[in-house]
Parts: sequence; C-alpha cells; structure tokens
Amino acid sequence: MKPDPKDIIVAHGPSRRKQNLMLMIGIAIVVVITAWRAEVDIPTLIRDLPEGIARSQGFLIPDMSAFPKLTGSAFYTLLLALIPTPIGIILAFLFAILASANLVPAPVRNVTRGIITMKRALPEYVTMIFMAAALGLGALPGIAAIAVGTIGMLSKIFADAIEEIDERQFDSFDCIGASYWQKIRYLVIPAIMPTIVAQSFFRIELNMRAAGLLGAVGAGGIGYEITRSMMALEYERVSTAIIVTLIFIFIIEKVSDFMRRKILADEKESLTK
Repeated sequence: MKPDPKDIIVAHGPSRRKQNLMLMIGIAIVVVITAWRAEVDIPTLIRDLPEGIARSQGFLIPDMSAFPKLTGSAFYTLLLALIPTPIGIILAFLFAILASANLVPAPVRNVTRGIITMKRALPEYVTMIFMAAALGLGALPGIAAIAVGTIGMLSKIFADAIEEIDERQFDSFDCIGASYWQKIRYLVIPAIMPTIVAQSFFRIELNMRAAGLLGAVGAGGIGYEITRSMMALEYERVSTAIIVTLIFIFIIEKVSDFMRRKILADEKESLTK
C-alpha cells in the first residue's frame, strides 16, 4: 500500500520544517541562557583548549608500574561494596514486607513507603556525609551508606513484586489455615525469588560503582586513588586506575550473570519437580 501524498506533505512539508526550526531555536536559547548563568567563558575556553588537549594526552599512556597497588585499592573497593550488600538485601526484604498492601494494614504500608522514598531520595555520598559526621572517616561510614542505598532501592522493588502476587494465592493459604509467617515462607519468598536474585546481583554492580565514588570522599579504595592522582596531575596513574576499575566491573558483571543464571535455573528445576 503506497503512502498518501498528502500524508507525506504533512509529515515533511513547510509546517513540519517550521516546527523543527522553532525547536532548534528554543534549544539554542536554552543553551545560551544556561552558559550565561553558569558564567561560561567561551574566549578563555578557546584560548586554553590546545593546552588542555596537550595535558589530556597523559591519559593515553597508562602508568603500568602502579597497576599492582591500584589493583589492591580496587579489591578494597570491591570489599567495600560486597560487605554491606547482604545486610542491605536482608533489611530490604523486611522493609518490603512492611510496605506491601497484601501483608500489612494501609497505615503501616504508607509510613514504610515514605521511609523507603526518603532513603531512595538521598544519594550515597549525601548519606556518607551524615555517616561520617556520626562515625568518623574511613570504611565504616562508606559501608553504612552503601547499605542504606541498597535498602532504598531493593525494598521498593521487592515490595512491588510482593504486591503483584495473585490475591487468590493468599486466599488459598488462608483456607488451609496457614499462619502469617508460613505465607511469607512458602508463598511470598518463592514467588519473588527470581526478583530477589536478579536485583541483588544487579545491586552488587551498582555498589561497586558507589564504593568507588565514596572512596573519593573519604572511604578509601580506588576512588581515593583517582581523586588524589587527579589533584596531583598524574594523568597516567588516573588512566591506569580507570583501566583497573573497568576490569573489576567487567569481572563482577560476568560472575553475577553466571550466578544469576545458575540460581534461577536451579530454582526453576526445583519448581518443576
């Protein structure tokens, strides 16, 4: 079926070109106003651009002599990400129970959902600042901040998964006289186990990135090494740190993909028996 010439004219005619032109003008105006409010100095940028390009060439030649030390820092960051993850997963599941309409009364759900929303609204580095004020600098406030971030993300996902369980399944458990905790053990946990596994492994990858960011603000690890090297203009070392970080994240992603497939396959096999 050939398109109607009238439709082609409407889609690509003068009116459409005018709309696109007005859109481009609007975007240009927004960019100009933003640059003006941000005090962007275009002449200085153009003048210093060659020097910036010359300095950035250091990123192209990694300092491989720092590779062993940076690998140790990256491993420290990995531990910083792994330690709070199981803590956050367990607490997230408990919060999810209190945030599910089919498990608790509405007032309890609404209050818990509000707490979860507050946790999700705070970035890890903001939580890190509060924790550092209470606990001091070091690994402990970083671990606490990552655990809080894990709770904020996973508790909402788990709660949504619980609320998606068919209400007829709860009715069938009520008919056989199952207790509250028996419904959680034999209905809720098996029903949302794929979500728990998939999202928990995904959160490990996010926590690795968060641990690197928190390292730049006092938690140590590879993030601290990158920040220190940048301040010292050691761009070759920064490049090496970035390579090490990418290697670790790639390995974590592959391991998490394998473990996720393995656990979910075992879970599916147990359900079919």
